[in-house]
Amino acid sequence: MVRRVYSRDECRRVRGVRLCAVLHRWRVPEKTLLLIALLGGSPGAYAGMKIFRHKTRHRKFSAGIPVILAVQCAVLLAVYLRVI
Repeated sequence: MVRRVYSRDECRRVRGVRLCAVLHRWRVPEKTLLLIALLGGSPGAYAGMKIFRHKTRHRKFSAGIPVILAVQCAVLLAVYLRVI
């Protein structure tokens, strides 16, 4: 699902903002992309970044998404091992 959001945003970026405005389709805000990743969509966000080469130059995405993914994996591992 998150990968699809990245795909749509990248597609709209490639088509151009003007065409999207005419079609009443706006790009996905960066805050929304980060929020989706924080709510558990970090694997899809990371995959979307790599597959579509989207948001790879933005530092908050190139560093933030892997950090979010690592933290979520650590939490899942801790829950699985019943550490927490």
